[in-house]
Amino acid sequence: MRLGILGTGHVATTLAGAWSTKHEIALGSRDPVGKDAGHPVLPLADAIAGADVVVNAILGAVAADVISGIRGGVFGGKTLIDVANATTSSSDLVYPNLSLAEKLQEARPDASVMNTLNCAAITFGANPAQIGPTSVFLSGNSYYAKARTTGLLKTEAFNIRVVH
Repeated sequence: MRLGILGTGHVATTLAGAWSTKHEIALGSRDPVGKDAGHPVLPLADAIAGADVVVNAILGAVAADVISGIRGGVFGGKTLIDVANATTSSSDLVYPNLSLAEKLQEARPDASVMNTLNCAAITFGANPAQIGPTSVFLSGNSYYAKARTTGLLKTEAFNIRVVH
């Protein structure tokens, strides 16, 4: 499967490393020139267009604005897995009455948004040898997108029990 992971920071590169043994990875960046993240770094729209599944690992406080500004059509029918939390620098919620995933679904009705891994320390979650089996929550309203996301989370890279 081809995964487009939006972002080039710690979360994005940790997920890319965990999934790269079984999947083709491209990272998406607003400014890909000169970035070296251990995987191809493309403009955001190109990483999305070439992916079967897209993962949002952009800083949560700006993710909705960035993702809503990406050209139309590239998300059409794709699963968009949101692993971020929209918080301010003082840890307040940017959207106190919504999750970031709900905000992304509003912005991209052409995608099936799934919310998971946003309550886990990603460094440990993506390295099961450090913590052993664990559980994560998964929410969204598409059976197909839940099945795809569950499959990614249940790989040997994570060793996670998914709670729907």
